[in-house]
Amino acid sequence: MLDTCLPANTTPLLARRIKAVNSITTDQPTWRILVVEDEPIISGAVERALRSLGHTVSVAEDGTSALHMAHVELPDVILLDVNMPGRDGFEVLDALKDSNATRDIAVIMVTAQRSEGYIVAGLRQADDYITKPFSMGELVARLNAVMRRAGNHARASHA
Repeated sequence: MLDTCLPANTTPLLARRIKAVNSITTDQPTWRILVVEDEPIISGAVERALRSLGHTVSVAEDGTSALHMAHVELPDVILLDVNMPGRDGFEVLDALKDSNATRDIAVIMVTAQRSEGYIVAGLRQADDYITKPFSMGELVARLNAVMRRAGNHARASHA
């Protein structure tokens, strides 16, 4: 846990926040999650955090790879960036929803795009929309909410 590695000068408030983040749990034992993100620092951090909670995580760095992986792996949920090389997140979302195999996969748009137009467009088809920067606590809370609403409890794999 992070709290065992804290520097000696860590304030009590910061220590409590770190402990709170460490105690984040999900409502399901494990989900299959596809992270679609072209920034390795972000995808790596999200992947590590979700794996630490017991989830199976795959990462795609572009829209074309994401569509292929979604059809092969059939994840429970996709965390989808908007701005990517090649096919952007909206094109990927359209293709996912047009396919019988992937249309019921929950999708959370995860992007730096904060304008109302992007948010409204994303929420027309996606299950949620989260803007960068975000905390892992917020991401996990939104993931839990989306999975409850999506009714994916039956699709979750129990360890």
